[in-house]
Amino acid sequence: MKNEESNLERCLDSLLPIMEQVSSELIIVDTGSNDRTVEIARRYTEKVYFHEWNNHFSDMRNMSISYAQGEWIFIFDADEELDDPEGLVKVLKFEKLNKANTIRLQVKNILSYKTPRDIYHISERLFRNDGSFRYEGSVHNQPRYKHPLLNTDVLINHYGYNNDDAELMEKKFKRTSALLLQELEKDPENIYYLWQLARSYLMHKDTADSLRYVEQAYNLVKKNEGPASRATYYYVYGEYCRILSYNENYEKCIEICKEILELSPQYIDMHYYLALSSQELGKQEDAIESYKNYLQLYDDYLENRLDLKQFTGIEIHAVDSRIATATSSQVVEYYFNKEEFEEALKYIRYMDERRETCLAVMRTLIKLERYEPIAHYYRNLKNKELIPVFIECLEYELSLLEQSQVEEISKAFSKGDDKYAEFNAIRVSATDKALIKKFIDGNDFNNLPLNPYSQVIDYAINAEFPVRALLQKMTDGKIKQCIKLVIDRSKDLRGFFEEFVQNTNARENDHHTNRVIASIGNVLFLTAVEETKQNKTELSNRYLALSESYLQAGMNFVASLYQMQGIRMMYKTMDHVEHKFYILLFLAKDALSKGYQKNAFDYYKEAAEIYPYLADLVKLVITNLQSDSSKQSILLSIEQQTTKAGDNLKVLQGTIEIANQMSLLTRGLNQTGVFAKSLTYQPNYLKYYADYEFDIQANPNSERMMKDLNEISLKAIEHFDVFHFHFGTSLRVDHSDLPLLKEAKKAVLMHYWGSDVRMLSIARKWNPFVQVKFADEDQIKRKLEHMGSMIDHCVVADHELYQYVKGYHKNIHFIKQTIDTDLYRPLEGFKFRKKKPVVVHAPTSPEIKGTKYILQAVEQLKETYDFEFMLIQNKSHEEARQLYQQADIVLDELLCGSYGILALESMAMGKPLITYINEHVRETYPKELPIVSANPDTVKEALIPLLKDWELREELGKKGRRYVQEHHEVTIIAKQFIDLYKTIKP
Repeated sequence: MKNEESNLERCLDSLLPIMEQVSSELIIVDTGSNDRTVEIARRYTEKVYFHEWNNHFSDMRNMSISYAQGEWIFIFDADEELDDPEGLVKVLKFEKLNKANTIRLQVKNILSYKTPRDIYHISERLFRNDGSFRYEGSVHNQPRYKHPLLNTDVLINHYGYNNDDAELMEKKFKRTSALLLQELEKDPENIYYLWQLARSYLMHKDTADSLRYVEQAYNLVKKNEGPASRATYYYVYGEYCRILSYNENYEKCIEICKEILELSPQYIDMHYYLALSSQELGKQEDAIESYKNYLQLYDDYLENRLDLKQFTGIEIHAVDSRIATATSSQVVEYYFNKEEFEEALKYIRYMDERRETCLAVMRTLIKLERYEPIAHYYRNLKNKELIPVFIECLEYELSLLEQSQVEEISKAFSKGDDKYAEFNAIRVSATDKALIKKFIDGNDFNNLPLNPYSQVIDYAINAEFPVRALLQKMTDGKIKQCIKLVIDRSKDLRGFFEEFVQNTNARENDHHTNRVIASIGNVLFLTAVEETKQNKTELSNRYLALSESYLQAGMNFVASLYQMQGIRMMYKTMDHVEHKFYILLFLAKDALSKGYQKNAFDYYKEAAEIYPYLADLVKLVITNLQSDSSKQSILLSIEQQTTKAGDNLKVLQGTIEIANQMSLLTRGLNQTGVFAKSLTYQPNYLKYYADYEFDIQANPNSERMMKDLNEISLKAIEHFDVFHFHFGTSLRVDHSDLPLLKEAKKAVLMHYWGSDVRMLSIARKWNPFVQVKFADEDQIKRKLEHMGSMIDHCVVADHELYQYVKGYHKNIHFIKQTIDTDLYRPLEGFKFRKKKPVVVHAPTSPEIKGTKYILQAVEQLKETYDFEFMLIQNKSHEEARQLYQQADIVLDELLCGSYGILALESMAMGKPLITYINEHVRETYPKELPIVSANPDTVKEALIPLLKDWELREELGKKGRRYVQEHHEVTIIAKQFIDLYKTIKP
C-alpha cells in the first residue's frame, strides 16, 4: 500500500471477522506513504513492513508473502473490501479445502459512485503456502498458482477504478501504461501484456491506440495458437470486440463475436456486443435475436444457472441490470411495434424498476386491455420513488386514450387507500361532492404533484363545488401552476376562471381573495399574451374588462402586504418582481387620482419595463387612459368652445388630414368670422395639427374605441351646424353617424381628394398614363353609393375627380385646393443658378407619380447637361420644404393628369414646376396656368429648356406664385366654402 488513508479502514474492517474466527496474521507492506496510512494500519496489526517502491508489483507482492507464516495466503489490496466475510469463513472451514491449492473469489469493480456501473471478474486470491508460491510480472502481476482450484461465490468490492476521480484514473493510467510498455520492450509478443495495455488505453479513452494493441494480441493468438487452444484466450477476443464497438467498427465486431461464440457459446458479453453491432448496422432482426440470446444467459445468471467462474482472468461487463434493462427495452419495443404484445410482455421482466419499465408495462398491458395487472404492478413497486414517475407516465398514456378506456383503467386504480386511488375514485364518479370534499380536506395541494391532482379542481368546478377556499390555502406559485394546467385542459374552465376574476367581489383588505384573483389573473394574461402575440386587438377585446379586476386585485394584495404610505421610497430595493409590478400600478393610479398624469405614465412605463411579460397589458392600460383622457378633453372642449361661440356658424371638419388641407381651411374659416374646428382620428399621420385629436389606431380594443367614438359624435352633432368630411370619412368608422346627422338636419358635405375615388377603368378613357392606389373599384363604388345616399353635397378640386364622383351625389361642387402663401414663399435672397441647376423630385408614391420615367430622363440628360438631381425622401414635411426652397426646378408627377398640393407649394415658393396636365382637364383650369406639362413620353424634352434658361425658370416661378395667390389662397377658398355652407344648411 501507499497513501491509502481514504480506503484502508474500510478494507481492514471488512477483514476483522476473518481474523476473529480463523487463526490469522495480518501482514501489511507499505511502499512509502506520507499520509495517515501507516497510523491507521498499526491500529489493526503490528506487522507493518516498509519497502521502497521499485516499479515492480510482483516484487512487492512477493515481499509480503515472505513474511507469511500461515497455512494459507489471502492476497488483498487496500482499495478493496470483502463483501461477505462470513461466506469466506465458511470456505476456510470447508472440509474440501484440504484438497485445494488455490481459491477463487468474484471481484466487482465499481466504476462510478454517481451511477451504478460495475463489471465482474474471477480472481485467484487464496493460495496454499507451500514455500514456492509467488507472483510474476512487474504490472498486472500474475500468481503462479497450483491446481486443484476451488471456486466460490464470495465477493470482493474493488474501488480502485472509480472513473469519477479523474486525477486518480490519470495517475493509474500513466503508472500502468509505462510499466506495460517497459515489459513489452523486453517481450514484444507477450499476449497478456498487449491485452492489458489495450485495456489501459481504452479506460483512458484512447480508443485508436487501444485498438492497435488489442489487434496485435489477437493476431498473435491466431498466429501461434491452434484452434483447440484458442479458447483459453477468450479474454483477448472479448476485449477485442469491446474495443471494436467503441471504435464503431461494427462489421469486424460481428465477425470476432461469432468466432469466439463458436469456442465459448456462454460468453454473455459476446451476445451483447453482437446484438449492439447488428443494431448499429440496421440489421434489426439479427440484433433482436442476439438480444434474446443475451437475455436468456442473463436469466441463467440470475437463476444461478450461468457459472461466471468459468471465465477466469477477464471482466464480465454485460452482467449488469442497466444493460439488461436497455436490452430488454429494445426487444419489448420491437415486439410492441409489431403488435405482438404478449411476446413483448415476456421481456419486460428483465427490466429494472425505472421509468422505461413503467412505460413498457402500461403501454403493453393497455394494448392487451389488461388493466388490473397495470394497477397490480403499480401497487407492488419496490422502489417507492418511482410512484410519482409511474403516475406521470400513466396520466400521459391516459390522455391518448378514449374516455371509455380511461374509465376502465381508473376503476382498476381506484381500489386502494393511497392518494392516487382516492383520485381515481373521483375520476370514476366525476360529480361525487363527498369524495371531492374528502380529497380536498385530506390533502395539502402545496405538497401534491399537480399532474394529475390538479384535475380535482376540474371535477370540483363541474360538480359546482366551491374552489375558492382550496385556492386560498395554496401558495401563489402553486395556484399559478394549477390554474395553467386547468385552463390548458379546458376552454370552458378557462371561461370559468375569467368570470371568477371579473365577478368575484373582494374587499380591499381581503388579503387571500385578492391574492387568489391576482394569481389567476396573472396566468390568464400571460397565457393570452403568448397566444395573441401577433394580434393585439384580440388581447384587447377579450381582456379589457378582465384587466381592471385583475390589476385591482393585485394592487389590493400588495396594499395588504406592505405599508403603502412610504412605498414610493422603498419599492426600488425590492426583489419580488411581480409585487413590484403591482406596487408601480398602485402608485400610478394614486398619481392619476391626484392629477399627476405625467408621474402616472412614468410609473406605468417602469412597470412595463420591470415585468415585460405583461408589457402589452400595461400598454393597453396606458392606451385606455390616454384614450379616455383624449375623449374627455374633446367632449369638454366642444361643450365649452361652441357655447362661447354663441350664434356664429359652427363648422366641424374631419376626420382625416389630407396634405394639411383640413387645418388650413379651419384656420381660413376662423379668419373670416366662422367658428370652425378640425377633428382627426389619425393624429400621427404626418403630424399635422388638428383642434381635436383622437387616435383610433392607438387603441386596439375595437369595442372601447367604438363606444368612445359614439360619445364624441353625439356631442359634436349636438353642438355643430356644418360637418365637412374629408376622404370618405365621418364621425364614426362604420358611418353610423350619417343617419343621425340627417335626422338632426345638419349640413353635411363630403370632400374627395383623389385616391379615395380614382378608378382606373374611368381614368384610362381619357388618360393613358394614369395609375391608381386602390385597385378594388367595386369597393370604391359601394362607398360612393353609400355616401351619396346619405350626403347630398360633395366637393372636388377639379374635373379629373369629377369623372369619378358624378352620378353618386345630388350636388357636386368645384372648389380648388388651398395653401397658405405666407408659409410657402420664395426663399429670401434666392437666385436661380445659371450653372448646374438643382432639380428635385419627391417619390412619395413612385408608381403613382411615375418616378421611374423621371429617373430615366435624368440619366439620359446628364450625358449632355450639367445639373444636380435630388430625390427628396424620408424627410419631415418641414425638412422637405427647406429643400424645395433651394431648388431650381421641381418635378412632380407625370401620370395623374391634374396638379396637387406639392404643385401648389412649389409654385407658391416661386419654383418652375413640371407635372402632367391632361388636355381634358386643362380646359377647366384658368388660362394663365403656369405649369410645364409633361408625361412619360415628353418629360425629357420638357426639362431641356428649363435646364438651359435660368431666366425662363425665374419667369415661370413668378407666374406660379401669382397664380396660387389668385386662385388658391386660403382666405379665398375659405370664403367659397362659407358660401357653400350657407346654401346647403337646412
